[in-house]
Amino acid sequence: ERLLKIALIKNETGIGPIPIEEWDITFKEPTEKYSEYYLGNAIEKCKKLDLITGREKTILFDSIREMIRNGFSHADFDKVLVDYPDEIKLFQGNLSNPIDLKQVMINQKLNPEIQAFQVENFAKENARNYFDFAFNLIFRIEERLINKYE
Repeated sequence: ERLLKIALIKNETGIGPIPIEEWDITFKEPTEKYSEYYLGNAIEKCKKLDLITGREKTILFDSIREMIRNGFSHADFDKVLVDYPDEIKLFQGNLSNPIDLKQVMINQKLNPEIQAFQVENFAKENARNYFDFAFNLIFRIEERLINKYE
């Protein structure tokens, strides 16, 4: 989210050196303008200004904004676990008769303890790809801004 807002600010201010005595006047309006932008608006604006591609927009909008940001920030784990099956098979045992196992089907998305386990697994499985995407997007946006201001 911050990356996109900085990209929008730099798109307006340019990327060249700015004398220190002009920093406040240079950054005041664009910072105020974009600081209140919601992530969806920032994604749309960056695409419109060709700071991101259509593919990057789709990833940012559908995966990052919806699943990861909203899912984790708002603790809406249905968004994080969207690709997980609702029901899973468990086996219930009894210490007095350990051989007697009873199969039960439960909705894993309703139980907070199982949600926590699945969300932790999701984070571990996806963290590297998420950070690789964000890290590389920084360089692609920077390159686009450099090309714009050459």
